[in-house]
Amino acid sequence: MNGSIIKHSRNLLRTTALVTVLAGSVAGCNTLTKLSEIGEEPKMTGVQNPTARPDYKPVSMPMPAPKIAERNPNSLWRAGARAFFKDLRAKQVGDIVTVQMTLDDSAKLDNKTERDRVDSEDANVTNLLGFEGELTRYLPDGV
Repeated sequence: MNGSIIKHSRNLLRTTALVTVLAGSVAGCNTLTKLSEIGEEPKMTGVQNPTARPDYKPVSMPMPAPKIAERNPNSLWRAGARAFFKDLRAKQVGDIVTVQMTLDDSAKLDNKTERDRVDSEDANVTNLLGFEGELTRYLPDGV
């Protein structure tokens, strides 16, 4: 009785460990999704306008109070300027920065599988325990 309990608990422990390892590997590595996408080209996500989504919320940042520029009549120098000519780079919170990016993404799927199989069978009964003469009456084309 005691031996069967130990054997049962060992089997239960092995089964539990095996199920845990398999479930962890399937869930952790996203194996089922990867297996369902075998042989398909990678999916490319299109560009979407986020303002057209129903859950869109515009981002608003606190803007500093605008500075009133002092006029210096008959002067080539502007107040607060670091250089003689106007600097067009963004330097304050709220300045707009335009970023231009050129992406050239491509994906190629090229798989090749070759398979070859040759099989043959041959059976020959020349003497069937001496009954080949008897069987020709019942099976004329078979023996």
